[in-house]
Amino acid sequence: MRQKKEKRKFHYGFLIVVCCCVFSFTSVALCFGCAGIFYTPVSEALGVSRGTFALSTTMMSLASGLSVSIVSRLIEKYTLKRLLIIDLLLQIVCFALQSRFTKVYLFYITGIGMGFVQAFMTSMLMTVVLNRWFKTKVGFFIGLSSSMTGVSGIIINPLAGKFMVNFGWQMTYLLYAAIIAVIALPFAIFVFKDDPRDIGIEPYGMEEAEKYRKEHEGEVHEATGVPYHAAVNSKAFIYAVIAITSIGATSNFIQYIPSYASSLGMSLTFAAALAGISQVGTLIGKNTLGAISDKNTAAAFTTGALTSFLGLFVMFFFGTASTLAMQSGAAMFGMIYASTTVMNPLLIIAVFGMKDYTKIYGRTSVFSAISGAVSASLWGFLADLCGGSFTAPMSICIVLCLLGCFAGNAALREGKKLKRV
Repeated sequence: MRQKKEKRKFHYGFLIVVCCCVFSFTSVALCFGCAGIFYTPVSEALGVSRGTFALSTTMMSLASGLSVSIVSRLIEKYTLKRLLIIDLLLQIVCFALQSRFTKVYLFYITGIGMGFVQAFMTSMLMTVVLNRWFKTKVGFFIGLSSSMTGVSGIIINPLAGKFMVNFGWQMTYLLYAAIIAVIALPFAIFVFKDDPRDIGIEPYGMEEAEKYRKEHEGEVHEATGVPYHAAVNSKAFIYAVIAITSIGATSNFIQYIPSYASSLGMSLTFAAALAGISQVGTLIGKNTLGAISDKNTAAAFTTGALTSFLGLFVMFFFGTASTLAMQSGAAMFGMIYASTTVMNPLLIIAVFGMKDYTKIYGRTSVFSAISGAVSASLWGFLADLCGGSFTAPMSICIVLCLLGCFAGNAALREGKKLKRV
């Protein structure tokens, strides 16, 4: 009997969490946290500037933002499993094709394809499937899955950098395709399930949720907050947009850390390792900023922004004198990516409440998408205009970090003055 009870304790939902972790570790991370190591070698091989090559990331960001509404409609028509398998196959094809490209515009085309993949992976899949499989601890499991992008960056960036030194960037793109094919795709085909009802079980935590519902039956639980029109016409909204776009634009510089290190004469292997080290900050941030925000959103937002600022400051002023300074700065600056993914929605909730959260956050997302798309290539163009020096883009990013920090806190202060209903 005891063994039977122990067996009942295992829920298939935990395998779905493993799937989400695997998809973050591979599909999501290879598009974002592990992409920066290609900027310098590929742009040099194609005879174009880093900014010109980085336009592929701009295309990916724009395509991802514009595809969200399309993906949401596809989810209503098709199963998550089918869309997931198609997405992973598309990503494998894109990486494989990139290994053969000799013209930069071809990277723009695959960037659009990658954008569609990430619209599904980052904006829809994990949130939707984990809410289907779990009635408790959903936020924890989403955070855990998301943090795997940081783990991937720590592991894959230095290994891929060494692989690139020995075999070239073309083979490294094929390596990325192989990682998706060998690791992610089997989980999608053989382990992933859309819904617990597909295998005849209830979501994890269903009993506790039902018990809570019965105990509080008859009570009215309406989300409170600032109405949409009042929110978007407030000073708080302006400050929030400034904060989100400033931090978001700065976060795209994380892709240029390897290029910055290379411009200082550091080896490609060391430059790639810095990309991995930056993910340490991302990993720590994703696992701590949310917890801090539960107690004090202002403290969490300030921690993320100022830690990122210090990281840039250390790399900029002390990076040439010490490899340890570069490594420490990269780790601290990695917090910026956690700030954009974790703190942006929490900032909007703290300022305006939950009443019209989806509408308000959707409005701010338009500005953040534009900011992200422009900055993805802007930092590269500025460096190229300055003869390969990253002084101008890094100086701007340092200012934007501080601006975002002050604007975020101003939004929180102004939000307290708004009437909630």
